[in-house]
Amino acid sequence: MLSTSVPLIYTLASLFYAAEFPVLLSEISSRSMAHFAAVMSAGYLLSNPVSFLLMKETGRLVDTTGDFRVALSVAACGFILFGLVAAVAGLGKRSAGGKETPA
Repeated sequence: MLSTSVPLIYTLASLFYAAEFPVLLSEISSRSMAHFAAVMSAGYLLSNPVSFLLMKETGRLVDTTGDFRVALSVAACGFILFGLVAAVAGLGKRSAGGKETPA
């Protein structure tokens, strides 16, 4: 079961990421173009330590389970979870008048 679901999870995660990242950039730029560079820089600076910690935890999960598929599936599920949270929060949705919908 797990060997057939891992490719499916990664395909779904890559589709979520491909849709999320451009929308996230658009949201940042539409809210404050003057601070776009600062927000992006802060995001990248904060994401590096978080990525480091997540990679360390992925390695620990591999050591614990002895299976890379389990650990990598957790990472892919993170992209899917972010996509679902973004959809519920209304990321990238606009009303008919062109103004953002209230969150």
